[in-house]
Amino acid sequence: MATPVRRQKVETSRWWEDDDSTVHSSIFETVKAIDKQQSGRRRRYARYLGMYENRDIKSLDGADWAKHQGDIDDEDSKENVVKGAVDAAVAKISTNRPRPVCLTNAGDHKLQAKAKKRTLLIEGVIHDQKAYRKGRRIFRDGCIWDNGILKIYPDYDRKLVAIDRVLDDELYVDDQDGKYGNPRSLIHGRTVTRDEVRAMFPEKECQYAIDHAELHRQASGTGAAAEDPVTLFEAIHLPSGPDAGDGKRVMCTTAGKLLTEEWKRERFPWVPWRWKERALGYRGMGMIEDVESQQKQVTFLDRRIGRILNSCMVRVFLESASGVNLVDLGNDDTGGFLACEYKGQAPIFSKDPGPSPELFAERTEKKASIFESLGISQLRAQSKKPAGLSSGVALREYKDTESERFQDIGQDWEDFWIEVAERITDAAEDLAAHPDIKGITIRVPRGKGIEEVSFSEVDYVRDRYLWQIRPASLLPREPAGRLQTVQELLGIYPQAAPLLASKIDHPDVDDVMSMMTASVDAIRYDIERLEEGTFVTPEPFLDLQTAKILVLAAWLRARNNNAPEKVLSAFENYQLSIDNMLKKVQAEAAAAAMAQGMPGAPGGPGPAPAPGPMPPTMA
Repeated sequence: MATPVRRQKVETSRWWEDDDSTVHSSIFETVKAIDKQQSGRRRRYARYLGMYENRDIKSLDGADWAKHQGDIDDEDSKENVVKGAVDAAVAKISTNRPRPVCLTNAGDHKLQAKAKKRTLLIEGVIHDQKAYRKGRRIFRDGCIWDNGILKIYPDYDRKLVAIDRVLDDELYVDDQDGKYGNPRSLIHGRTVTRDEVRAMFPEKECQYAIDHAELHRQASGTGAAAEDPVTLFEAIHLPSGPDAGDGKRVMCTTAGKLLTEEWKRERFPWVPWRWKERALGYRGMGMIEDVESQQKQVTFLDRRIGRILNSCMVRVFLESASGVNLVDLGNDDTGGFLACEYKGQAPIFSKDPGPSPELFAERTEKKASIFESLGISQLRAQSKKPAGLSSGVALREYKDTESERFQDIGQDWEDFWIEVAERITDAAEDLAAHPDIKGITIRVPRGKGIEEVSFSEVDYVRDRYLWQIRPASLLPREPAGRLQTVQELLGIYPQAAPLLASKIDHPDVDDVMSMMTASVDAIRYDIERLEEGTFVTPEPFLDLQTAKILVLAAWLRARNNNAPEKVLSAFENYQLSIDNMLKKVQAEAAAAAMAQGMPGAPGGPGPAPAPGPMPPTMA
């Protein structure tokens, strides 16, 4: 009979099932267990940051990361290959600003108007919170560490949607829970001052948890004692199902609970960005981890070359009877030799051999392999263009070829901003639904000025909408490339020649394009207001013929989408104004022609030509 196998009981911490008196202890114990389980990851993070900043960093706890321990190796070369690669990737990809646009699937005019409100709300929050700037920082975090993380949440005190950068070292996820990349529980433990926690939770019942709070990890350096740092935990457990009711959010310190509430959403407020996906686990793989072994080889070669160079000397062999004072020979501050009279054979100078050419060639090869494995050219890392590449077409082709190496990462970056848009919508919905907060608005730069969007005007039903990313501009940055683009634009807009001539030294394509399309942009801005049912009068300096065509197309689209009568009337009134203005312009032109004796005027050479065809009008 086989002996039954005894299975070891696995202790689990289901902190979301604890009551308020013990939930903080369960969360704290869970954090300590994950810290012990993932201690190697924390050491890696300190090592990777040290490699990026080229200094020795013991840990990311307290103020340890700020202590200057000296360079990683004082004898190493100061050329930081991984930093150049990371910075090049940040400049290449994260400087693009993907714009999430909310769309509907064959929705009517009313639903399309709500989708537009959603888009404006997202744009307003991104602009207000400087999200693109923070996005560049978390992109770099994802290159250095496993994840770069943005947290998007409703700030009820300031009545806004807040976007914060979160360090991956502060986010705790159990390896087993996050095995497939979709954990059900996350804990965020960040260092704040005790006064900040008091301001966030002024209630009397929270004071004990605040007064007795401590840092969950004691480090050798904790900063100035006056700051009085403590750890504030935020733990979220997602609901097991639509009606499970076991979702929970807890905020606490090491000493007690501060807040407990139900969590109904199916996603976390933290949005991760990863340079590469791992086969298993919640976290990704950073760029530095990807090339760590190659960087170590470069460092080893730099160390060897540096030691050989430092030990190289010029040796002088003298006859003992020459009479030269060896002490005086080494006392010349200029680095040369003193002129001395002596008798006997002339001195012999011998220079130690330096590093072999093979060492330099191997180091160059290893450096190139780092950039090649990452898909980044050394020229981009050094902000240089290939030799002999000067034409705009060639530069664009080179840039497009290089960009193909980053297609997957670029698409992931766009998907990341779609996730950001979703979280902003979640936070805005929570703010709009709060019973004690009314009339929240966000200002959005739009057209000629600023528009305010009320959170209560936005439709938060998810199934009606989908998000799409507007393509980013790929205009060349190099002067030769931009000049080539300017020359191509002259073939499309020959009337732009005087404007382009004023910018020929430093052609600003964006400025020229904005000037050439200003009239169309103004017409489209009027169309947007008409679609909202606002009665607008066309400006007399608009391109009236173009306005007539575009407004007619927009009116047909609105009618096909069952727009309200108020909207259709606004369009018809606008179009009628354009017709009247065009008739006035034609009448003035005919009167001027008659006054100058042009064809058709009394005594002129013949009848006036028939007017050209007019654009169609609204039925």
